[in-house]
Amino acid sequence: MKWGRNDPCPCGSGKKYKDCCLENRVADFQQHKWQRLAHELQDNLFSYAEEERFIPDSEEAFQVYLNIIAEDLFEPLEEPVFVSFVDWFIHDYTLKSQGKSLIRCYLVEKERELGPMEKELLQNWADSHISLLRVLAVGEEWLVLEDLLVGGEYLVQESNLAQGIVSGSILLARLIKVGDNFQLSGAALEFTPLLREEILALVTSYYISWQEDNRGKAWKEFLKQEGFKIPSLIAAVMEGEEASLPRLGAQGQDKGGEEGDQEWPEAQQLVTQILEQYYRRWVDLSVPAFSGKTPREMCRTPEGRQKVENLLKDLEQLELKRRDNGEPYFDFNNVRSLLGIKTNKYPGQRLLDSSYREVSRLLEENGDNKTWVSTAKRVWYDFYQQARPQVKKANAWAAAVIYTMARLFSERDITQKDLAHRYQVAPGTISNHYRTIWQTLNLKRFDQRYTR
Repeated sequence: MKWGRNDPCPCGSGKKYKDCCLENRVADFQQHKWQRLAHELQDNLFSYAEEERFIPDSEEAFQVYLNIIAEDLFEPLEEPVFVSFVDWFIHDYTLKSQGKSLIRCYLVEKERELGPMEKELLQNWADSHISLLRVLAVGEEWLVLEDLLVGGEYLVQESNLAQGIVSGSILLARLIKVGDNFQLSGAALEFTPLLREEILALVTSYYISWQEDNRGKAWKEFLKQEGFKIPSLIAAVMEGEEASLPRLGAQGQDKGGEEGDQEWPEAQQLVTQILEQYYRRWVDLSVPAFSGKTPREMCRTPEGRQKVENLLKDLEQLELKRRDNGEPYFDFNNVRSLLGIKTNKYPGQRLLDSSYREVSRLLEENGDNKTWVSTAKRVWYDFYQQARPQVKKANAWAAAVIYTMARLFSERDITQKDLAHRYQVAPGTISNHYRTIWQTLNLKRFDQRYTR
């Protein structure tokens, strides 16, 4: 059966067909057309990159790429290396023979053959860059990503990716625009949320160093030029190294300069600066939780203002826990002022007894990964505030928190038996304490409270 434009919509909404599902069908058809064109263009760009005249450029670029990242994360011939290299070579690498990127060469040479939609796609892709993305939410066929460096939240319709990823994960990937949607280009690298602060601190330190020779240039330009080197920084964090940040010029040339390890208090200060910059932008960013409205727009109505304030209260509670643990924390009162919301007078720091502090000290001794320690201390803090346990043996509770962390983040190589031997306590005691912590906090794998 066919429905006329002015017939009642068959979905039962009560609207006319033209004002309801017909619009959705048109939108779906248009998006399908964008996706088809995008697929064709990606195939064409790949074939274009394989042309004989670009072989000298591609060979030189591949050597630069391998020298920078392959030894840190991959074997040189693994598929992720090749896929990531081709993506970078097409979008970001400046061809010495042409003085511009391959995708911009394609745009110029094929201009007369391209339609308006194809030109729009290519222009957007030519301006794209890789970035650090945090997974905010995951559905069956979609996920919401937050750009941790440039800012912004993006809805990505990719069922295969959505099925294999968890909320809170950190991705290193390139977002490209396809019509009204976004998708990932190339190979996305996924990292545990436990490394978020270290990765942000190192990348930001590198960005600040890069800015010394590139005054006035912003994150997008930095990521376009230097983004492919980020895996090397991440590899250093994963290996537990105190990574020094070389002053690297365009496309892999070492410029020398002073070397020196970044002190973590300074790095933590850089993370705080990122958060301040991000939340200044956040008040005017479209937020999926607010149906696409910005926080500033939400604050124009009493109901919207209340929703924004509720979200800020949740974020503030997380930061107060960090403060009470003696960690650097973010003050949301500046954000409140930007939105015209009454500022908070935070309660004084809660003093916790010596047994609590002793378990925290043991957790700090357990690992060099600062984010792991921070998250473990947050778990211990939350449990302690709710249960106020009698801590007769700090070792037993520290071991239980470590085992809880292993279960939270699926670290299968950490066992109760090994922890019992290390901390000189009975495995059964660790098991009992672990179950108490898990049940008291109502935890689940990759719990979003501890992956933010």
